[in-house]
Amino acid sequence: MLVATFSSLVLLLAAEAAASTDGKAKPNSEEKVCKTTYVVNSRIPKRICMTRAEWDQMEEDVQQAERSSRNRTNVCGESSRC
Repeated sequence: MLVATFSSLVLLLAAEAAASTDGKAKPNSEEKVCKTTYVVNSRIPKRICMTRAEWDQMEEDVQQAERSSRNRTNVCGESSRC
């Protein structure tokens, strides 16, 4: 469920990043921004409100978690088979 939440958050952040590249000046990092995200196995969307700086930090954390999970080896090790 955690992976699905990260995935939906990544998609949400990617959509926001694509929408914000229209050439306007960068908005205030202390401005509150609310976004709606959908939780897996729930019909009720969840609204999350954070500052732009917090959204940027969240995006970096998600990207770091993805890189970290891609770099992990399996439990048995690279040379042995389970």
